Amino acid sequence: MLKLDDGFSPETSAKPTGNESLVERWILHKLNIAATQINTQLLERNFMAATTSAYNFWLYELCDVYIVDTSNLNELVEKTEALEKKISKLEKAIEKLKDSETSQEITMMTWQTADVAFNAIADFAWSHLSDAVKANLETLEIFDFSDLVYFNSRPRRFNSKSTLAAKSAYRTIHEDVRLVYVSVSELKKRTKEERHEVFHAVITAEHLEEFMKKLHFVCSGSEHPVFDHIRTCLLAYTYTVQNSQLRAQMSQ
Repeated sequence: MLKLDDGFSPETSAKPTGNESLVERWILHKLNIAATQINTQLLERNFMAATTSAYNFWLYELCDVYIVDTSNLNELVEKTEALEKKISKLEKAIEKLKDSETSQEITMMTWQTADVAFNAIADFAWSHLSDAVKANLETLEIFDFSDLVYFNSRPRRFNSKSTLAAKSAYRTIHEDVRLVYVSVSELKKRTKEERHEVFHAVITAEHLEEFMKKLHFVCSGSEHPVFDHIRTCLLAYTYTVQNSQLRAQMSQ
């Protein structure tokens, strides 16, 4: 009783709660046996036997076993609670790590999608320039769309033949193609530093569709053929990566 603090409140019912430990169930079982024996012995007016039964229960089962084991049980409960707290912290850390990995995977997928789309747009734009324009650009050492964008972005003070030719050729490219190219280029730049270094990330169908919706939105719902070209390149890329992964799994 000396160990009970001021806030101790006894149970309102003597019925088991169902959460009793093994040693608690054991002592209740022994108590029931002792109570049955004592009641029978009292009815038989065998007071010595009743006293012996009560004494044996009190000393050999309650004191020697239950109370001693309860002190160990309290220590075990404290250790269990401490372990549960550690497990809870570990589970939270694992969930956080999973969220981080998921975020990195999405970032890598976004960068990979933008990278494939970037190259697809560049190929589309260059292929749709007239042969005469491309021939003229090549004489000025402008051999692809990346070169064209570079010279087009130079300030007008660089009034060289290459710069003027690039600006002239760039203006002939359809406005939607230029707009989607700039949008994808900016997206690629934003995700470049954040992306997780996992090569050939698979682009999911859901991610691809969401990406294409955003591109259409940028161009006010335009149905320019460049969008079909981008989608075809993204699907081809994903098909190639999935086949490579499948072959790698089969070779293991």
